[in-house]
Amino acid sequence: MATAREYAVWGTLLAGHILFFVSGILLSYIIHHLYHLSMICEGVNMIVGILALGHLIVASGLLTLDIQRFLLPYMARKSKGKTLKVQVNSNYEDDGEELLGLDDVHTKKTNSTKLVWIVVKIILILIFAAGWLMVIFNFVLYDLYKTQQLAGQQLPNTVFKGLSNPVTINMESDEVIHIEGSSMHDVAFAQGVMVAQKRLWQLEFQRRVGSGTLSAIVGSGGLATDKLMRTLGLYRAANASFGVLSKKSQDLLTSYTAGINAFLKESVVWPLEFHLLKVTPKTFTTTDSLVWAKIMSLDLSGNMAIELDRFRLVVDQGLTINRAMELYPPFEMGSIAERPAFPTVLQPEDICHPNTTNATYAANCNNTRASEWLKPLQNKTSLLPKTNETGPVRVKKMFQNFDGIGLKGASNNWVVHGSRTKSGKPLLCNDPHLQLMAPSIWILFHLHVTSATEPYNCIGASFVGLPGIVIGHNSNISWGVTNTGVDVQDLYIINQTDDGKMYHDGDNLKKFDTRDEVIEVAHGKAERIVVRSVDGIGPIITDYNLQAPYKYGNVPLALRWVSIDPSIPDTTFETFLSLNTAESITEAQQALKTLVAPAQNFIFADTHGNIGYQMPGIIPIREPGHTGMFPVPLYTAGNKSRRFQWQGFHPFSDLPSVLNPKQGFIATANNRVTPDCYPKHITCDWDEGSDGFRAMRITDMINASKEHTVDTMKDIQLDYHTYLYRELLPIFTHSCRIRENKVSKMCHILQTWDGNTSIGSTGAYLFERWFMELSKLPINETNTTHWKNPIFLRREASKCVDDPANNKNICDFLDKSLEIVANETHFGKIPQWGVDLHQATFVHQILNSSIAKCIGDRSVAHGGDEFTVNVGHFDFDDPNLGQTAGPSYRQIVDLSNLENSLFLNPLGQDGDQLNVHYDDLLAAWSQGEYLAMKTKAYPIASSTHLKK
Repeated sequence: MATAREYAVWGTLLAGHILFFVSGILLSYIIHHLYHLSMICEGVNMIVGILALGHLIVASGLLTLDIQRFLLPYMARKSKGKTLKVQVNSNYEDDGEELLGLDDVHTKKTNSTKLVWIVVKIILILIFAAGWLMVIFNFVLYDLYKTQQLAGQQLPNTVFKGLSNPVTINMESDEVIHIEGSSMHDVAFAQGVMVAQKRLWQLEFQRRVGSGTLSAIVGSGGLATDKLMRTLGLYRAANASFGVLSKKSQDLLTSYTAGINAFLKESVVWPLEFHLLKVTPKTFTTTDSLVWAKIMSLDLSGNMAIELDRFRLVVDQGLTINRAMELYPPFEMGSIAERPAFPTVLQPEDICHPNTTNATYAANCNNTRASEWLKPLQNKTSLLPKTNETGPVRVKKMFQNFDGIGLKGASNNWVVHGSRTKSGKPLLCNDPHLQLMAPSIWILFHLHVTSATEPYNCIGASFVGLPGIVIGHNSNISWGVTNTGVDVQDLYIINQTDDGKMYHDGDNLKKFDTRDEVIEVAHGKAERIVVRSVDGIGPIITDYNLQAPYKYGNVPLALRWVSIDPSIPDTTFETFLSLNTAESITEAQQALKTLVAPAQNFIFADTHGNIGYQMPGIIPIREPGHTGMFPVPLYTAGNKSRRFQWQGFHPFSDLPSVLNPKQGFIATANNRVTPDCYPKHITCDWDEGSDGFRAMRITDMINASKEHTVDTMKDIQLDYHTYLYRELLPIFTHSCRIRENKVSKMCHILQTWDGNTSIGSTGAYLFERWFMELSKLPINETNTTHWKNPIFLRREASKCVDDPANNKNICDFLDKSLEIVANETHFGKIPQWGVDLHQATFVHQILNSSIAKCIGDRSVAHGGDEFTVNVGHFDFDDPNLGQTAGPSYRQIVDLSNLENSLFLNPLGQDGDQLNVHYDDLLAAWSQGEYLAMKTKAYPIASSTHLKK
């Protein structure tokens, strides 16, 4: 039995352990937040580590004696009649028994007690070991911090070959980077140096994604991405695009990559990810830069995924064309009792001739012919992977590969004319919604060329890997972008031979164009794939589990897409170089002629008081009957030549644009751009994700005042009110008509709620949770876990409100969905939105899937849902309802005084997890704060002069 002395010894050890543990936590805090004590911290950490190790050794020695004492009687019994006497340490007396021999009789109860006591001590020692490891971890962490901080705070060298003249780099306390030089070449070179210093791992990751070489460093987990990128040939397309750029653009890209490589040559410290993956960065090329533009185009060209899902609904699920269209309804143009019609970006007076009819959209988007070629395929082929998983899980996985690297989201931008502002000059706002990445997808720069022959003074958000500014302002104009959702991708059903080597092209048999791709895999065998392509169309996207396990004999699908079409010279990079130096809106609109993809909603404002809009891009002209909403056959029966081929591209002059619209503002939120009277067919699938709710809220808030200021623009950009609540309130109210007390409580909360999904709202949680249940209404038809389209759900659920007698099954479903949510919250606390659930998580591309996740990922409170201006996308299948996409950058530009403008890069400017600037802007993003967007008189925290 344990004595009082023994209790005292182990109690002291435990107290010491707690001290070490607390010390470890405090040291972690000091390392991360109190950098001026870092040298003291290193010494204290070493002392604590030595003491903790000694503490662990002593405890282990005492435990060894305990185990020996426990085992000796059993060992003695095995001896042949000999008496074994052992003197036990006086500190470990066992109720006065110091000698153990064959005559010692221990009851089972005593032995059990001793055994329990030994187990307790083993557990304590394991806890002690964990405390010691924490101290050691802090020591290693500090060492990494010290090394990375040295690299992050200063350049390894300030003399770089490649510069023509010296360049000055100033940084504010939040690491907004200001670069000033005498030529575009030198400024681009310095921008490359700084991007490499701040985001070297991100550069490496992006080029490996684009080139399909991710598996070579992360193993088999990267194979799906690599197969997709190799199949699409993004890197090959990026390489080809460099040759069609102007010499000025080629020189700028070359200067930028030269700056990156100059840093690589001089630096001796690599970010943490390189050490973990045992990778050494290699020379960066112009193709490595341009491939990021291709990746963005893939992520913002979403029509292919919707085409595939409609195809799946008809072919796999056996639905009719009409039912598939009901599940994916077009952008709703009409009004309903609860609201007026959703707004379009442009109004009839902006874009249509007075005598134009309003029947063009319906005529262009008639899918009645699709059943001719889709119905015969029903029950003969399948898009779903053949696994033992449930159908909904397989459907979800089916589309994961085509999410690129998951950058999809939504976006808002709007510009208000001076007739609606207090200053009399325009205000322009933008917040692109993309995946919340760690580090951030953007990096903030101010680039200034002082030469009179090359005037350039631009500030805003830059993509890591590309020179210049993507969103921001120069000395004369400001601009912002959102995604249009125009259709630049088409899928073709290919009739192949049984061996898969040839395909039918009218009356002819043709061989697939093929190319071998070998994918290196870390810690595994290399994989070889053969990419098959159809001449004049593009690659087969249904091989190698990219979309489904198609085998020879099934129906392959080929993709034609403007971003990889070799017949289309991709000059998209030219656009932003010209835009950065444009002196007027007209000049900026003309600069967009070179943009190929992704087609974006560009809004503009200038210092003269003008506002404007332009949709650019290469958008195919389709023959009648080809809506772009379903895959089409390469040819149809009875036709000796191909059908549904693109008939050229819409001229730039025909694309939607406006200057100084009559309504005094332009607002885009991925809503439909053109009214019904616009005669051109550019898409049937306007971005269905927002369905006009965000655009309507922005429009309402702009219309609420004619004296807008920067502060009212903040109010709009940070607004958490969801108009979806207003849309679904009649359905919810109908379901609440007669309920038990537990349901009545929930009904009362929601019926008195104002639709504000702010941080901490319990009403927001109840509504979003109920909408999740409502989204299960059609899942037996769709074979999915949820169906989030709100227009379909409202129309379907309204059948119960309008005619309950003939829609009992829907009414029963609505009743049950209400009860499910009420039962979940009846006996417990209602979770707070954005606090208990639905936190925004910035996910590190690599560390997220490793034990180092806690180092790379960051989470913060955030409200909103998919339909709020301050958007809060979340996955319905995530039990934590975590937000992984949202505002990836915010800006508010005041054209009355550009120095009064604001912007914010969420998370931080630095890519080093141990640098304070990795996440120092996270709280500001959550709390709706901004940074000053200054090009003059900005506070300088550090200054570096690069010399040639």
